[in-house]
Amino acid sequence: MPSALAIGDFSRATHLNIKALRHYHRIGLLEPAEVDPFTGHRRYTTGQIPTAQVIRRFRALDMPLEEIHAVITTADPQARNE
Repeated sequence: MPSALAIGDFSRATHLNIKALRHYHRIGLLEPAEVDPFTGHRRYTTGQIPTAQVIRRFRALDMPLEEIHAVITTADPQARNE
């Protein structure tokens, strides 16, 4: 698997649809590794797949996006686990 993935490939790898990925980028939940300034094409890294999978799992549990953001951005593991 390449280390940089187009949004469609990342979508298939994470089972998040493209519309959701674009929304998560807009709200700052899951930002692409790079965005082409001319075309706007988003590229993600394979290292972002675990975060995307956590987001997908929390969304499947109906966790609000604000809470997901708080969990995945918390540096303190104990606070994150609570």
